[in-house]
Formats: sequence, structure tokens, C-alpha cells
Amino acid sequence: MTLVQNPLRVPDYLPTGKERALFLTSRGTIVVELFGLDAAHTVGNFIELAQSGFYDGLKFHAYKEGSVVAGGCPVTRNLGPAQVHAAVRGVLHGIHPGTGDAGYCIADEWEQNARNRHLNGSLAMAHGSAANSASCQFYFSLATQPEFDKQFTVFGQAVDVWDPAWDLLLEPTCEPTLVSSCESTLESSCEPVNNSACESTCEFTARFVATDDSDASHIAAVSDSSKATKSDTDRSNSCESLNVVHSLRIGDTIKRIVIVK
Repeated sequence: MTLVQNPLRVPDYLPTGKERALFLTSRGTIVVELFGLDAAHTVGNFIELAQSGFYDGLKFHAYKEGSVVAGGCPVTRNLGPAQVHAAVRGVLHGIHPGTGDAGYCIADEWEQNARNRHLNGSLAMAHGSAANSASCQFYFSLATQPEFDKQFTVFGQAVDVWDPAWDLLLEPTCEPTLVSSCESTLESSCEPVNNSACESTCEFTARFVATDDSDASHIAAVSDSSKATKSDTDRSNSCESLNVVHSLRIGDTIKRIVIVK
């Protein structure tokens, strides 16, 4: 059976090229310079999703040491860290992190993007084998990887800078609520969202799910950090974006993404 790909969408937001994204994660804050003038549709789409709260509470669902760490899949929204880790290994039947989307696709922009280079800390859109199939999932490149430059759209770069004025934007917010019964039993009643075009990113996820045991010990630390009560401002590291990127693993949480214009 052939899956029907979601319709292409052009975002309403037109980037100015000055936007930055502050990723508030359970491992710290990542500052990303967005390439709004080089990948306007991708950045516009990302900004609209971030400002709508789409990414709030989602978990990183794929990781390969020295290559990528991926997030942005809505299937992970109501899953705890241990659940996400179990799901990507096939333990949770019917729950497939990496298959969710936003109900539409956006056009690829890697061909016309002058800054489309996978460097350490680059932010790029995930997609499957079909052209123009990216939607909401993204990944951070953990090294220079030119072999990806003609496959995926790079739309940002993690930078080790901090503007004290941003502290005012990081008011404390409520922690994402986990389904405690699901966490204890590793069974979830939460239904995955729109999977009509699941081929769009599941192939990408399969390439980068951690296969060694080094990630298992990380789950306990992830669970502890997700229950912390510190405010966002307590976690706003000033110049540690790349360190935070490299500390991310499967199950770590995106608390929210703040867009600075």
C-alpha cells in the first residue's frame, strides 16, 4: 500500500535573518542562529511551530554518537523518558517515535541554501526518502558531515553566545506533565498524532537510533532531570550551547523553544 504524502505548506511568517531560537531543554539551553535568509520556508515553519507551543514537552527520540541527535516528533509528547527509550527499541507496541508530523510537509531548501553545511552544532530538518517530505522533526549535527549537505536542509547553527536581555524572556514555566501510570508500566494510552505520512521521517530515525548500551545509563539521569523544579532562568547557560547539544540523548526533553527576533 502506498502512503499518501501530506500537502505542501508555505509558512505565513517571513524571516528577517535576525531570528535566534533558544532551546530550553532538560540538559540546558541551546542558542541557535537561524538561517532565515537562506532557508526562509524552513525557518518560517520552525518559528511558527515553536511559537504555537508545538515543541513544548517533546523528547529527543534518536541519537547516534558523533553523528546526530533528533527531536521534534509529536508522538513523544506524553511519553516519559524511559517510555521513549523503550519505544524506539520496539518494546512499546503501536508507539513509534519518529513517525509523527505536523499534518503537512514543507519544501526542501538544501539546493539553493548557500549555508547548507553540516557542521558541529548545525540544525537541520529530518525527512525520509521522498522529496519535500520534511514537516516538524529536526536534528543537531554532532560533527562535520558533508555527506548530508545534499540531502537535508540546514537552517541554523548552535552558537556559544548569550544576551543578558534574553533572561527577561525566560520566565519560569510549568514542567511538562508526564503520565505517571504510563511511566511506571511502560504502557501508554496516549495516541500518536497524524501518522498519514509516517514514511517521511521514520526512515531517518531508524538510521540514527542508538544501538549500544551506553545510552541506557543515561535514562536514570534523564528521569531525574525531567522532574527537577528549577526555573528556566536557572538553566540559562550563557555560553555552553555546543556542550548541551553533545549532552543530549534519547528521552531528553524540549521544555520549550523561545524565538528571539
